[in-house]
Amino acid sequence: MPADSLADVKKAAQFYAGVLPRAEVSLATSQIAVEKAKQKNAHEFAGFELGEAITVNMVLKDIGATAPKMDDASMAMVDKIKSAA
Repeated sequence: MPADSLADVKKAAQFYAGVLPRAEVSLATSQIAVEKAKQKNAHEFAGFELGEAITVNMVLKDIGATAPKMDDASMAMVDKIKSAA
């Protein structure tokens, strides 16, 4: 593989690794929204967001992107959203 191509692959991997944690937070919050949304249109929109989050996560994982588990700040945010009225 030419050196330029290898550098491009590394840049892409770094980009995807940066996107994946955010995509996982999006997935978690979208799942909460689907569970909690009471108004019909809000529930429908949350379902669209959840579908998008699932797809993005699947694609990132299919291309081999890896990321550490959610950090404490992200987990705290998700927990706060879960416990909100």
